[in-house]
Amino acid sequence: MRAEPLPAWDSGNSTIWEKYIDITFVVANSLILLTTSVVGIAANIFVILAVYHQKSLQTWNNALVVNLAIIDILRCVIDCPILLTIVMALHQRGNVGESICDAQVASFSFSCCIQLLTLACISAERYQAIAQPFKTSQRKKRITVLIPLTWTLAILMSVFCLIFVKDSPVHMKCKGSQRETSSSYDTFGLYMLFPLWAACFGVIIGFYARIFLLVRSHNRKIFDKGTFALSKKQKTEDKKKKEEVVENANSEQKQTLNKNVAQVELVTQAEPNSSKKDSSTALLTSRKAAQCASSSECNPPETEAPKQNVEAEGAVCMMPSKANKDRANKKKEGKMAKRAGYIIVTFLLFWLPLITTILVNFFVRKNRNTRIKIIQDVEILSVSVACITSLSDPIIYAAVNPQFRTEFYRLKNKVKSTFSKT
Repeated sequence: MRAEPLPAWDSGNSTIWEKYIDITFVVANSLILLTTSVVGIAANIFVILAVYHQKSLQTWNNALVVNLAIIDILRCVIDCPILLTIVMALHQRGNVGESICDAQVASFSFSCCIQLLTLACISAERYQAIAQPFKTSQRKKRITVLIPLTWTLAILMSVFCLIFVKDSPVHMKCKGSQRETSSSYDTFGLYMLFPLWAACFGVIIGFYARIFLLVRSHNRKIFDKGTFALSKKQKTEDKKKKEEVVENANSEQKQTLNKNVAQVELVTQAEPNSSKKDSSTALLTSRKAAQCASSSECNPPETEAPKQNVEAEGAVCMMPSKANKDRANKKKEGKMAKRAGYIIVTFLLFWLPLITTILVNFFVRKNRNTRIKIIQDVEILSVSVACITSLSDPIIYAAVNPQFRTEFYRLKNKVKSTFSKT
């Protein structure tokens, strides 16, 4: 019997499936890099414009956010297009020029270094802003040193990587090199990128945990929410105290006026007839005041003031009921935990694929069975996913801030009105 002919995808090295997989990776990389580049530029420009137009946002802490936005714009303008060019050229020709490969190593190492260091500095300064809110001069000195320092370290790292560790997965595939022809593989990720990422991630988790604990301890010590509606029992007690104060004031005033009436009567008896008219007038006025003090209809203005201002006490520091205090504490703590959770989760979500490939390369680099094309494609895709942080940073570090959100809406409405007029 003759055997059935094998399908095209089962013959040889499964070229059809490899072609489909290659196209899938090209489309995925292109979609990620194009979206990150276009939307990331717009989002980071919005952050810079918001700080520029809103004076309340022009703080030293937000100077670090602006620094982060600038480096994210540079990554969207330089790093993403270079990586996209490499992906498309590899798909069409199989290799790329050495200058483009070197440019990718330099730009990627530079942007990663300054981005990670700036994120760590932001977490540290936010903790200092909560723990020591009035030491603004020290904060100014620190930030004026930190920003140039991050740029200097990033430049040094990119130069070092360009000279000594150009064996990243993208660079190796970019030049068409194979693992067996090179003495090392991905030492850039193992000895440069991974330690930097781990250190910055530890700093971010540490400082945001301290912020959460600090806010929680402050909420336990004192709570300021202004005045609260009084219960019926408290209103009754306040009313009784008010009446006692009014009665005491009336009795004291009555005694004083009675003394004045007695003095006026003595003076009237001792004075001659020419001043009897004035004395009788003073006597009538004094008696009328004494009768007024004994009645509740004509209280003096001083005793009426507390009655009028009972409800208008203003925003004062009070100790509310335990239920209200616990509810507000949980609300504050929940906001802080949610914001810190957003930052940590996004930091992990977009960096973890790249860090995972670095660790996998370290543990299995001696195993020649892992020299598969799909693994190299996954490594390049993980680099593209790491670039998404340039899009997520302005959303997490700026859009969650109410002041930034208000300014974003104002700028968005302004842009809408401008385009609608044209």
